[in-house]
Amino acid sequence: MLNTLSDKDFIFKKKNDNNWILEHSEKYFIVSNEIKLLLEILQRNNANSTLAYQDFIKEFDYVSEADFNTIVSKNLKTLELDEEKEQNKKKEKSFILFETTILSPKKAEKWSKIIQPLFQPTFFWIGFSLLFTLAIYNIWTLHHFHLDTKYIMYLFIIYIISAFIHEFGHIAACNRFTKKNGEIGVGIYFLFPVFYSNITPIWAAKKEERLITNLAGVYVQLFIILFLYIVYLITDIHEIQDIIGASTVIILYQLIPFIRTDGYWILSDLTDSPNLLSNSNKIVINFLKNPFKLKLNNKNEGLELLYGLFNQIFMIFIIVRILLTYKTNLLTGPINLVKTIFTHPSQAYSYINENIELLFISIVFYLIVFNLIKRILPTKKNIQEAH
Repeated sequence: MLNTLSDKDFIFKKKNDNNWILEHSEKYFIVSNEIKLLLEILQRNNANSTLAYQDFIKEFDYVSEADFNTIVSKNLKTLELDEEKEQNKKKEKSFILFETTILSPKKAEKWSKIIQPLFQPTFFWIGFSLLFTLAIYNIWTLHHFHLDTKYIMYLFIIYIISAFIHEFGHIAACNRFTKKNGEIGVGIYFLFPVFYSNITPIWAAKKEERLITNLAGVYVQLFIILFLYIVYLITDIHEIQDIIGASTVIILYQLIPFIRTDGYWILSDLTDSPNLLSNSNKIVINFLKNPFKLKLNNKNEGLELLYGLFNQIFMIFIIVRILLTYKTNLLTGPINLVKTIFTHPSQAYSYINENIELLFISIVFYLIVFNLIKRILPTKKNIQEAH
């Protein structure tokens, strides 16, 4: 019975006064002081039930050996279920499809060493503040936004490069603080190719280190903006300022905390809520069912309720505003683009340039709707399972 998780190597790192980060088999769990001590007792006695029981009653109040075995079985089963859930999440991870590794963990670690000095905490916070201010200043002074056809291609190239460097930044910061990191890969998200990085080990780091790692992608993208701004000052080519403006908008999108962007993980760390989105959805549903009987057990649940309510209101507001502004063009714009591509491919570039705003808003609109649908469906499923 004890030969389940007790025979594996565990690494514990303190999270706060009451909890620890438990690492084993490249997975991470938040456990209490009592669970930590129980696992250490099992390991110390090589999962021998009798010896472990004798150690246990020295540390805790007296219980019978049968009750001790029940306690062990229950807690180890909880960890096994958590591990099984994590594996199922990976199998069911629908938001990134066709994942393909382009840099293995070892290669990513090797190349990340080049920029790891940028993540010294004091230097990082000063650098991030100055670079972010520069990016916002550029948008503030941008009088108009219009790119010729040839510059749209430059913008796309810069976007691809900066998107890859964004993930590389996460890997570099993660490795600096934990000496571990995962892979960098590419996949499909809502029909669009995206890069992703595996920074699971950062769960075991301190809060400031997690915050820096979550901001690391935006941070390195800001250096690209700095480079472009210097080129703009030297050449005085206005289109470069437009490209900087578009790149800044992409960065600001990454900081929105209402979908699974960097902003979401930053807020998750600030509130110490590892499952912020799912937890907030459940609390909001319970609140809407009966707002007067909802019981919040701690401060975090209160924050999750506020986040969940504001999240839903914000998303609905954006959807309504876009619908009222663009109406049927949200449907006809993308359809006309597809028709142009198939019937007059030589005119597709011109169509994109002339309708860039509509197409961009259409993408944002359908991404938000797609995220809301994904958020609602699993919740209904969970409710049905609970009943």
